[in-house]
Amino acid sequence: MKNFYFWLLHSFFLTMFSVTISAQSSGDIENFLNRLSPEQRMKVEGYRTILSSGDRKIKDFSNYEGKASASDMFAQKGSETNDKFSEDSDSESENEKDSLILLLGFEKTLTQDLERINESLVLAKENLDFEEYQNVEVELNYQLFDIKKLLEEVRSLKLQELKSSIQEISKNPEEDLMMFGYELFNRELDFDFSNNTSIIPSHYKIGPGDSLEINLYGVKSTSFSATIGRNGILQFPDVGSINVFENGTSFEDLKNLIKQKVKSKLGDGVEVSVVMGEVRYIKVFLAGEFLKPGVLFLPATSTLSEALFRCGGIGDYGSLRNISVKRNDKEFQTFDFYKMLLNGDNPGKQPLLENDVIFIPTIRNQVSVFGQVIRPAIYEIKDEFELSNVIMLSGGFRHNAYPGLIEVQRIDSNGQTSILNLDYKKDKSFKLQNGDLVEVMEASSVKPTAVILDGLCDRPGEYEWVKGMRISSLLLSKNSLKTDADLNYALIKRVSSNGEISVLSFSPNELFSGEVSANHQLFPDDKIIILSKVSHENRERVIRPLLLDLRHESKPGVGNSLVRIEGMVHFPSQYPLTSEMSVSNLITAGGGLLDSAYTMSAEIARVVYDQNNSNSEARIEHIILPSLLEAKASNFRLKAHDVLHIKSIPSWTKENKVVIRGEVKFPGTYLIKKNETLLDVVNRAGGLTANAFPKGAFFTRENLIEREKKQKEKLISQLQTDIASASLSSTSSGSQAKNVGESLIEKLKSSESIGRLVINLEKQLSENEEMKIVMRGGDSLFIPNSPHEVSILGEIQFPTSHLFDENLSINDYIEKSGGFTRNADLKRIFVIKTNGSVFIKGGNDWFANNDLTKKVQPGDLIVVPINLQKGKWIENLTSSSQVVYQLAVTAAAVNSF
Repeated sequence: MKNFYFWLLHSFFLTMFSVTISAQSSGDIENFLNRLSPEQRMKVEGYRTILSSGDRKIKDFSNYEGKASASDMFAQKGSETNDKFSEDSDSESENEKDSLILLLGFEKTLTQDLERINESLVLAKENLDFEEYQNVEVELNYQLFDIKKLLEEVRSLKLQELKSSIQEISKNPEEDLMMFGYELFNRELDFDFSNNTSIIPSHYKIGPGDSLEINLYGVKSTSFSATIGRNGILQFPDVGSINVFENGTSFEDLKNLIKQKVKSKLGDGVEVSVVMGEVRYIKVFLAGEFLKPGVLFLPATSTLSEALFRCGGIGDYGSLRNISVKRNDKEFQTFDFYKMLLNGDNPGKQPLLENDVIFIPTIRNQVSVFGQVIRPAIYEIKDEFELSNVIMLSGGFRHNAYPGLIEVQRIDSNGQTSILNLDYKKDKSFKLQNGDLVEVMEASSVKPTAVILDGLCDRPGEYEWVKGMRISSLLLSKNSLKTDADLNYALIKRVSSNGEISVLSFSPNELFSGEVSANHQLFPDDKIIILSKVSHENRERVIRPLLLDLRHESKPGVGNSLVRIEGMVHFPSQYPLTSEMSVSNLITAGGGLLDSAYTMSAEIARVVYDQNNSNSEARIEHIILPSLLEAKASNFRLKAHDVLHIKSIPSWTKENKVVIRGEVKFPGTYLIKKNETLLDVVNRAGGLTANAFPKGAFFTRENLIEREKKQKEKLISQLQTDIASASLSSTSSGSQAKNVGESLIEKLKSSESIGRLVINLEKQLSENEEMKIVMRGGDSLFIPNSPHEVSILGEIQFPTSHLFDENLSINDYIEKSGGFTRNADLKRIFVIKTNGSVFIKGGNDWFANNDLTKKVQPGDLIVVPINLQKGKWIENLTSSSQVVYQLAVTAAAVNSF
């Protein structure tokens, strides 16, 4: 009886009852693993890991869920839950491709965990006794719920990433084009242009503010720094004042002048070395299309190129091919910076001077080049610019370019867009105009001299076609195919010169055995399709494109060249109608007959329509075939749209199994025949043992599980409506009701449907019982041993179990448990009987009709629910909570023993 309390409290009444009892499942799990066979232990490899590390894994995933954005979890590096996937992805988690890989990795891990836990549940159900299985089931179901919840979020994020990737791919390539060369001048540089004496040229023009480093050696040795004054005078100790412009204005002239002065004043025994220290700063002006026009202070050694690197960027319409330097109000020089960008030439070598003006005019002409070129970009062009020039600017053609088709979009004087198709060889000298869009097309990927292998072959792909080649040239033996390839049916898709599709079929088995008729000759663009003999999904995936192509080739009154097979074959579906296709060919295409197929007869549904009669109407004609084992039926020719139906052998059923556990002489799994009753199966199991307790028999049926699931979904929907109503209240009671309701919803979602059918086993085992239960596949019966206790839980002081005493009433058992709590609902006390039925107190009399089945008996459970109407804070959940009680009653019966 303990497990009953555990499950009921843990699943439904945790928010209603004040008692918390923990199901100790670790020992049951160990017993479960120890009782498995070696093969089964291998099948549940990782089961122990799931149980021991599952909480940690779920906790890690839950931590991700708690972030401000769910997508943040994919920005974490080195996550313990995804080590094996993070090794294959780039360290930059912002990359969309890496995010998608990470999402796929999470999805794969979670899916594998779900499969392992579900497999473990199946094995536990087959190998554990009922009580042990319930403990293991509760533990694993909680993990299943958490993993499923996270898997839903992962798949949602994966869909978002895919949508984002598709949008990125579908963007117009013109939108991504940038002006050529701008990035060189418009980016932040990580180095400075501080003074460097090693780059001071000898012709550098000195001026006030320049600093010199002077070293004297020989008879006199000293070092000092000197700066040229505003008046051009340099103060030289022991030599005197020197006019730096006395012999010229260059740095070389100054060095020679200083050497002369030193020799004249200090004699031949003193030598002098002069190097430039810090150079002065000059002021230049930036005008035109600069991002930051104005004044720029630069070292006096700076050139135009250096000034552009430090200017702060060029505007969107600034010209790089017509930059000019104006000096003394006259244009000093004009520069084309494309020469530097494309050829490495530095056009601006001359140092700038004080008050120079750098002017960038607006672009006059530009063209956009994209497609299959090395450098797609927007280029500035000069007058009379030809197609060959712009292709050269863009770096030339890529390896997959098709120079024979270059598309030029041009806007004429009327604002209309025209399209010009050019051939590079013929139109190299084509004159481009301002605003032209030039797109170089990609070479076709179609290989007209190739044949294709597709599907479950060892090396799918394109192969060179050689005149006279046959299928055997590509498929040498069975080793050329996958192990699960269909060796009886394969297809060849052929496209004629006028585009019409035809389909051939062949048998790989016949091909490998040397059958000449199976070794078809191949033609260019033929596609050989190898199907799966195991997976219906893989088979559909490979053949689906061919079926879609054939559907698009429908002809009036005839339709498309497709036929269908339904019924007792391995792969019922549509298939191409090949030449002279017969019933036996279609059965082979469908994977062959099942063991349940009825071969004595089959039926073809055919659409009949007379195209030569204007009053004719389409009608369905049914053709009944004789035995499929006879040549007349198997060789019957098919037409487009025919549907072949293979019937099932009458009364044929698959192996139906039922499980009998507990107190019978021979518990186990039994195969049942049609219309076999519960009495028949129990008798086959040897009947009940002396310790059996038939009143507590627990019978489950699979189709009832689906009904309970639908009822639970309806309940959750109703509860969500109640919560929404409670949320509209701004009071604290409304908030409390919302919290309790959400907790109930979570419990309901995590609970598993039982599928119990309440039965009276004693009557069912009686020969006189008229309403006998007929067994169905998947039915399960558990017969416990005799209990000796009566249990009580809910709103009483001490929920516990008491030894059964036939002299005690329900009120006596309640008194022995300390009596009611102040929240007890005295009008809704109910008793769950050992057979799963429920008795609810009516009026003031429990057993008015003195029915002995309603007396308190061993194994019964007395439930005292909470009074849901005492507190206004939960009044909106009253009706829904009552349904929770009803569902909990059904669930509680599972764990009665």
